[in-house]
Amino acid sequence: MSTTDGASSSSGGPSIVEWEPQVALMECSDNEVLFSRGFLRCKPEKWFPGLSAHWTPVSHAFDVDLLVKNITPTFSLPKDNGHLYRSTLNGHPVTLFMEKGEAEVLFDTLLPRSRRQAKEVAMDYFARRFVVSLARSWSGRDEIRATYHGEVSSETIRDAEAAIVLKLRVNSIDCEVSILISKEHIELLDGMWRRQTNSFQPVQGDKKVRVQVTELAVPRDLLADYTQSGAIIDLETQENNTAVVLRGTQKWCRAELYRYNELLVLSMQDDIAGERTSLPEDTVAVSIELGEFDGDPATLAEFSQSGAMMQTPLRLSSRVQMRVGDEIQCRGTLGVYQGRFAVTVD
Repeated sequence: MSTTDGASSSSGGPSIVEWEPQVALMECSDNEVLFSRGFLRCKPEKWFPGLSAHWTPVSHAFDVDLLVKNITPTFSLPKDNGHLYRSTLNGHPVTLFMEKGEAEVLFDTLLPRSRRQAKEVAMDYFARRFVVSLARSWSGRDEIRATYHGEVSSETIRDAEAAIVLKLRVNSIDCEVSILISKEHIELLDGMWRRQTNSFQPVQGDKKVRVQVTELAVPRDLLADYTQSGAIIDLETQENNTAVVLRGTQKWCRAELYRYNELLVLSMQDDIAGERTSLPEDTVAVSIELGEFDGDPATLAEFSQSGAMMQTPLRLSSRVQMRVGDEIQCRGTLGVYQGRFAVTVD
């Protein structure tokens, strides 16, 4: 937490290079921005509370232990090398996918010494039963009408845009089943989860959002030196792509920084609400910030989820503001000096 006096190229020493967020930050996709607070965060099992009960008789009949280890919504679709079983739910396509090698190992365990034809019949039965159990265990507002069409080729599933991946353990075998879904089901799950999030996590308090690069403890008698025009301040923080997000003057969460359409995007990482900085005696906290904006209450509620992204109205820029409490003391340009962040005061 010191000012520098030999960090300019005119002195022949190492120079401060202006921070370039267009280069330093990763770009996020359309789907991440649009669905990171809904579909990609949702827990589909919440809407199918009786699903496991539909499989208890099957587990007993085949004498297997079935465990669902994880359920993950994703926009990463599996490769073509798999068994595909097509259905429609309320007229929209849903396809079950299982990689061929995993399917062979699994059904060799379930049906040892059985012929291939018998195993193919069993796979078709399990796919049909899974779709029926989805429809019957659905707890949403509208009833699900399910139609099963059977095994299909990969050319018939080009309408799949996302997947819900089930990581399973059957006895000692780990395997995956992917539910490939279309745009209509993505939007359905996205909307349901966002409405639920807003219902259970209403945002209260300050809606002013500030994006903090770091915070300095500056001796009171040196504050004028830190904020005078031309001062170069070594922030003693390694260049990184993280920030602390504040609501008003209070810390809220840590976030990773991304870019999208020349705008700054925040990805929520850790909730640090209530965390306070302990300052040495006779110092003041100087907040170095990329900017501030008024947050929409619904968006702020959705952003409270780990991994959720929020597109801000802040243009990508190296410009920063230096604030003490609610008052902006000065502005400057964020740069990189010997691998660390530094600020040149206007």
